[in-house]
Amino acid sequence: MRKICIAFIVLLLISTSCYADEEKNQVSILVGINSINESGSGSDYQPGVNDFPIISGHRDTLVALSYARFIPKNMGIELDCRYHKGTSITLTDPSDREQVDVDTLNNYSITGNFIYKFAYGIIHTYVTAGAGVNVLSPYEREFTSDRGCIIIVAAPEKTNNFNYNVGGGMILNYAVRLRLDVRYASISNIDKEIEEVIKVSGKGEEYSQISDLFLTDLENNEIYVEIKTIKPNKGEAEKAKRTMLKIVSLINKPVKVLVGMAYNPYEPQDYSWSFTLKYFNIGEDLLIGKPFWDFLGGDGAYEEQLRVFEKSGEELRDKIEGKFSGLI
Repeated sequence: MRKICIAFIVLLLISTSCYADEEKNQVSILVGINSINESGSGSDYQPGVNDFPIISGHRDTLVALSYARFIPKNMGIELDCRYHKGTSITLTDPSDREQVDVDTLNNYSITGNFIYKFAYGIIHTYVTAGAGVNVLSPYEREFTSDRGCIIIVAAPEKTNNFNYNVGGGMILNYAVRLRLDVRYASISNIDKEIEEVIKVSGKGEEYSQISDLFLTDLENNEIYVEIKTIKPNKGEAEKAKRTMLKIVSLINKPVKVLVGMAYNPYEPQDYSWSFTLKYFNIGEDLLIGKPFWDFLGGDGAYEEQLRVFEKSGEELRDKIEGKFSGLI
């Protein structure tokens, strides 16, 4: 992955002479803004592996120190050192719109650049191009999402990354020397660690997931079932959805995952519990009552179960009533 960034740098403390000939030696202290383009796409989404595939465009601040040596006067070599201060961005899980605010890593860059000046006098214009290395902070970090989940941002696999830049600017030689500098930079692998976000209830990249019920059909297709109460709260519904997605990511092949409920409390009306319907679709990954029992036992399994319950109730009625009467 390559991240494109555009840097707008305004010189606040002007370049000054290091030696007698200030046209040959210039030192600049700069502060400015980086504008980083959006990266990633929805197709990069992998449940439990890369839950937040899109890094939104954002800005961060920088300070820089550069030294330029001009020989002849219109051509020079520059050594540029920059510190980029991380900023806060919001990442979104496309599967359920869960969001988490994370801080991008602070990073440093050192580049060598070629500078060519077009004019002399009060105003100097110039173009520049160069390359160097960008260094990321090598830390793993944890954040909490808006739904209370622990989000782990893995440490970058590669902390030293090649970068190149092209740009130009203008130097105003007045009572103080002011400089406006605009750069276009490409940095390989920066923010790679955000793309490796994993969503787990703890640390580590290896984890397991238990399913309430595991089945195989006559064609040996695997089926994983989460059995839930008829009116789960929001947290329980979210957990069931996340469990299903984690199972798919662990198996790493097409499998059927679904939630099953024993009966519809709204019968004869359609099931309408909002927390459940926010995350699941009836008839697809949610089976309730008759469809659920017939899915497990074949056509007629639901009615057969009702008959078993009815018969058991008749046989045990006196015993059950006796137990209750003893409590009164």
